[in-house]
Amino acid sequence: MHRRTRYVFSLILGAILAMSLLGCGSEDAPEAASPDTPTEQAEVDTESAPLPDEDLYLGVLAAGLDFSYQIGLANGEIVIVENMEGYGSLRWTDAEDRNIIVARRYVTGEPEEWTYVDEGVQANGVTELEPTGEQLLAWDNLAGEIVTAAGGEPQLTRGYAWTSPEGIGSTIYATGDLAGGSTDDPNLRINFGEGGLLGRFDFTLP
Repeated sequence: MHRRTRYVFSLILGAILAMSLLGCGSEDAPEAASPDTPTEQAEVDTESAPLPDEDLYLGVLAAGLDFSYQIGLANGEIVIVENMEGYGSLRWTDAEDRNIIVARRYVTGEPEEWTYVDEGVQANGVTELEPTGEQLLAWDNLAGEIVTAAGGEPQLTRGYAWTSPEGIGSTIYATGDLAGGSTDDPNLRINFGEGGLLGRFDFTLP
């Protein structure tokens, strides 16, 4: 009988010890998950922080909005989409569901690259016709505004310029140091959609 009592007592002690170990494990679980919290918060802060040289993005966006819709930045909302070392982008949207992305890549030691995309404008498929003088003047003015807003030299040399009766068009330019009368290596390409709306441009600072 004495041995049986000792055996039961041992089982009880073992059960208590096991429960205490389980309790310690459950208390440690929240501490193991806690390091993720500051990381998640830091990612949100980074994305919402002002972009380096944010005024350049806004200047580029303003040039496109004025050309296509004759409106300003205040007519829509701006959200920072990407904000990391060497790259940033923002999105402008308005009540008419117009959606425009401006992106900038600025890796040290490499040419700076800009992209503007109006997602509501289809700017593909150009019939190779000569644009009017009025179109060329408007395109040249837009090109100068883009380059100036992005911080480049406004000197421009236009290469080919194509259009269609519907207003879909495409033109290229060499700017700054590349603008020596040659467009063999253009660094600004602009595409227009139906009605002459700015659909996309790609610009590399020389």
